[in-house]
Amino acid sequence: MGSGGKQLAHTKRRQTKKAIQKLKNLRKKGKLKRHVINAYREINSKKHAGSRQKATNIEEDWEHERQVQLANEEDDDILPLDMLDADIDWERSAFANKIARLRHEEEGDAEAGDDLELKKRRFDGEPADDVHELLPIKVEGKLLKRSRKISEGSLNHEEDEEVEDGAKEKCEEEDYSNLSALELLKKRTELIEAAKLEISGCAYALLAQPQQETHKLRTLLRMCKGEEVHSLVRESVQKLATASLVQVFVDIIPGYAIRSLSEDERSQKMKKETRKLQEFESTLLRYYSKFLQFLEKNVTKLLPKKNAVLEENTFTYTLAMLSLRSLSKLLISASHFNFSTNITSLLVRLATSKYETVIEECCEALSQLFAADVSLRHSAYGARAIAAIVNEKKCDVSPKLLSTFLRMNIKEVDKGGRGKEKRRLLGKRIQLAKERQSKSKAKYAKQLKKLEEDLKEVEAAESLSTKLKYATEAMKHIFVTYFRVIKHMPRSALLEPVLEGLSKFAHLLNVEFFDDIISALQSLIEQQHMRVLDSLHCVHAAFVILSGEGVAINVDPFRFYKSVYRLMTNVPFEKRPELRDREISVMLRTLDMMINLRRKQVSLCRVAAFVKRLLIICFILPSHCVVAILAGIRTFFVSHPRLSSMLESGEEVAASGLFKPDVDDPDCCNALSSAVTSELSVLCKHSDPLVVQLAKHLRAGLPSSGAAHISAEISTRKPYEWIERCRKQEINDEPYFYERISLYCKKRKVQLSSKNMQMVLNDWLITML
Repeated sequence: MGSGGKQLAHTKRRQTKKAIQKLKNLRKKGKLKRHVINAYREINSKKHAGSRQKATNIEEDWEHERQVQLANEEDDDILPLDMLDADIDWERSAFANKIARLRHEEEGDAEAGDDLELKKRRFDGEPADDVHELLPIKVEGKLLKRSRKISEGSLNHEEDEEVEDGAKEKCEEEDYSNLSALELLKKRTELIEAAKLEISGCAYALLAQPQQETHKLRTLLRMCKGEEVHSLVRESVQKLATASLVQVFVDIIPGYAIRSLSEDERSQKMKKETRKLQEFESTLLRYYSKFLQFLEKNVTKLLPKKNAVLEENTFTYTLAMLSLRSLSKLLISASHFNFSTNITSLLVRLATSKYETVIEECCEALSQLFAADVSLRHSAYGARAIAAIVNEKKCDVSPKLLSTFLRMNIKEVDKGGRGKEKRRLLGKRIQLAKERQSKSKAKYAKQLKKLEEDLKEVEAAESLSTKLKYATEAMKHIFVTYFRVIKHMPRSALLEPVLEGLSKFAHLLNVEFFDDIISALQSLIEQQHMRVLDSLHCVHAAFVILSGEGVAINVDPFRFYKSVYRLMTNVPFEKRPELRDREISVMLRTLDMMINLRRKQVSLCRVAAFVKRLLIICFILPSHCVVAILAGIRTFFVSHPRLSSMLESGEEVAASGLFKPDVDDPDCCNALSSAVTSELSVLCKHSDPLVVQLAKHLRAGLPSSGAAHISAEISTRKPYEWIERCRKQEINDEPYFYERISLYCKKRKVQLSSKNMQMVLNDWLITML
C-alpha cells in the first residue's frame, strides 16, 4: 500500500474515532434518539461479536477442563495451590474482564432504551437543569433574558433528596400500626384521595396530550399492579387505577390497527412528525400489551380448577371480575385495534367458567361484538374459537355460548358458485386452445378476448368478496358445532340454541347436506323428552330448508304437520310468560311457511284443522297472543279463499262426517265439516278492543270496507310482530275467559289438560252462545 493509501486509512480511522466519541458523549447527555441508540447498539454488538464468542469459548473450555480435574481429583476437600491460583488468574485475566465489560455495556444499553421515555425532554431555548431563569429586563426597548447558575452543592442536595425519596418509596412504607382505629381510617381516606388525584392527573395529561405524555401510562400501570402503593389502600387503588386506565385506552386508541415496522422501514429517513407518531404508536402498543397481560393474569383465576372455589366476597374475585369487564369494554370499543382476536379467544375460554356471572358477561360481550361486526372478520374468528372449545370440552359448555351465534349478521355465503364458474371458464379456454387450428385467426382472437374478460370479472368478484369469505368460514364452523351437538348430545340443554340456530341459518346450508339434516330433524321431533319450543324450532328449520333450495327433495312433510298440530295444545299451559310468547312467535312463523308459502301443496281440510285449533287455544291465552293468532288466521283466509265456507253457518259443507276434536291428525279430524262462527262470536265479547275488531272482521268475511274492515296498519303487520311489540312494551295481561272456563270445568269435575282441551272448550262454547 502506498503512502496515499496509508494516509487515507489513517484519516478514516481518525474520523471513525471522532464519530464514536461524539455518539458516546451524546448518549451520556441523553440526546440520542431511540433509533440511533438501537442502530449504535447493533453496530457495536456486531463489532464485538467475534471477541465475545472467543472469550465465551475460552471460558467454556476452562470450565470443562476444571470439571474434568475435579472429577479425577481423589481428595475433594483439599485443593492444590495451583488450582486456586488458576481461579485468581482467570478472574484477573483480560478475557474475563472483557466479558464482564461487554455484558455491562449490553445491560447499560438495555436500561437506557427502557428509560428513554422517562428522561426530561429538552427544547430549543429552554434553560439547563443547573440554570435558574430570572425575570427579564427591558433595555433600550429590547427584552433581555436573565439567568443564574445554581450551585453544585444545592443541585446535588436536591438530587440526593430525590434519590432518598425514591429509595424510601421502593424499599419502605410507613408503619401505621401505632395509630388508633379513627386515625387509621382518616389516614386511609387521605391516601385514597392522594391516589385519586394522581390517577386523575395522569388520565387528564394523557387525554390532553397523548403523544407527549405516554410515560404516564407506566405510572397508571404500576398503580394497577399495586406497586409503590401503601398496603393500607392497595386494593382500592388497584381497582380505581384499572378502571381509569381502561377508559384512557378507549379514548386514546387510534381508529386503526398499528402495524409493526420492518427493519428496512426503520432504517429509512422520516419526517419529525412521522417519527414522533411512530414512537407514540410503538409505546402505546407496548403498554397496551402489558395491560392486557395484567388483565389476563387476573381473569384466569375464574377458570374452572379442581377442588378450587373462589369466594365472591374476596378481593381476588372482585379484581378478576373488574378485569373481565375491562376486557369486554376494550373488545367492544376497540375491536379494530391490535390484540382483539386474543381478547376474543380469552373470553371464549372464560365462558367455560363455573361462575354464572362470568358466563353471562363473556357471552354478552361476544354477542355485542358479533352484532356490531360489519366485515364479519370477528364473527369468523369467534365461530372458530367457539367450535374449538366445544370440541375440546366435548359439548360440555353453556347454552349461552352457542346462543351468541344468533347475533351474527350473516345473510349470504359462498356455496361454490364462483369457483364452479371459474373452473368452467378455464376448461373452456383449454378447449378453445385445442380448437385453435380449425378456426381463423380473427375468430380465435375474438373468442379468446371474450373469455379473458369473463375470467377477469370472476376473479375480481372473488377478490372483492372478503366479507363473503368470512361469512362462509363462520358458517362452516357454526354448522360443524350444530351437527356435533345433534349427533353426540341430543338430550342436552344445548339443543335449544342449536335448533334455533338451524332455523335461522338453514337456508345457508349446501344442498348436499339437506337429506341428512332433514332425517336428523325427523328423528328429533319423535323424541318425547323434547320441549315444545325445541320441537317448534326443529319443524321451523325443516320448512326453511324445504321452502328454499330443498323444494326438489323427495320428502313427505306430513310428519312435521302432525307434530305441530299436536304441540299447539301444549302452548297455553306454559307457566313462564316469556317462554310462552317465544313459542307462539315461532309457531306463527312456522305456520306461515307450512300453510301460506306451501299453499299449493297443502290440502284445504288440513288448513281448516289448524284454524279450528288456533281459535280454541285463544280462549286461554292473554289478549296480545290472541291478537297475533287472529292476525295469522286472517292470512290463512287470504291465501286459501275456499276457507270462507267455514264462515257460513247452516250451509252444507264439502267434507263428510262430523268434526272430531280429540283426534291429533289434521287430515282425519274433519275440521272442514264445521264452522268457526261460534268461536268468533264468543271472541267478539272480549275485553280487548283490538281482539273484538279482528274477530268481527273475520266473522264478516274479511271486508275491505264498512264497519268490520280493519286499517292498513293492522292488516300489513306480520302476526309474530304483535308478540314482539308487546314484549318490548312489557305487556303482561291475563286470559279474559280463563275464570269462566275454570268454573265450567269445576262444575263438570273435569281437569283441563292439553289432551282434552279442544273437547272441553267445544262443549263450553255451547254454553256461551
